[in-house]
Amino acid sequence: MICGDLDVTNHVTLTELFNGANKIYQYLFNIYTMHLFVINKEGGFILKRNIASMENAYIQNQKVKEKVIAKRRKLLFRRLALFTVIAGVITYIMISTYITRNHQLEAKKAEKEKLDHTVAAINKQQALLKNQIVKLNDNDYIAKLARSEYFLSEKGEIIFNIPDSNSKKKNKQEDVSY
Repeated sequence: MICGDLDVTNHVTLTELFNGANKIYQYLFNIYTMHLFVINKEGGFILKRNIASMENAYIQNQKVKEKVIAKRRKLLFRRLALFTVIAGVITYIMISTYITRNHQLEAKKAEKEKLDHTVAAINKQQALLKNQIVKLNDNDYIAKLARSEYFLSEKGEIIFNIPDSNSKKKNKQEDVSY
């Protein structure tokens, strides 16, 4: 049977439990006052060992080696940090150069496309002008052009001016008033 948080089946009283916890606390307090352990940041404890260090040549050489290794490690870290910074700067420069070149290439492509359209229009106009030159070298075409544009005629011809169907539609639209 359980009464609250206390299990009565083992017949442990609350005072016995309190006395046991108090004994554990006193034991840990005694160890702490003798400086046998240190409380760490997480609230736990680390046992310290009261061992005297030996001061002989081997131990001193080991300490010197440890200092040299620590110094090398520190220099290695500095070199790696410097290498990382240099690599980052080079990467930044390369990426920014790539982006600017890409924008310049897009601008050049747009300009090329615009110039291609201009060249196509000029080539079309040049073909029309060459066709016009060929036609103007033909005497029959020149005679037809003189008759239609300048109302010239050969001997015995009568020219009748017939308005175009487009001009009739325009005149009808102009005459209508609302």
